[in-house]
Amino acid sequence: MIGNQYYQNLLISQLTLMILVYPNLIFDAKDFTSLKETSLVSLLKREAKTWEYAIKWGIAQNPTLPTNLEELIKEIFRYFHISNAVLILGIK
Repeated sequence: MIGNQYYQNLLISQLTLMILVYPNLIFDAKDFTSLKETSLVSLLKREAKTWEYAIKWGIAQNPTLPTNLEELIKEIFRYFHISNAVLILGIK
């Protein structure tokens, strides 16, 4: 018999996946500013990891891209019209 813990873990994993696929559900919410700092940091780290994979894929597809990671990130952010404030947060 499957216990409550199984269903709780299943629900958490489904909600996490939904947030990763549709982060605007969090960022566009009216009560976004009431989100706990730890939750926001966790979400942003996941988003950063997604960008890392996208960059890795992009380099493999386009060997002429800049090899300097900082230059490459600036090019990507310029391409997608992402603000410098977000860029500064994204550079480790």
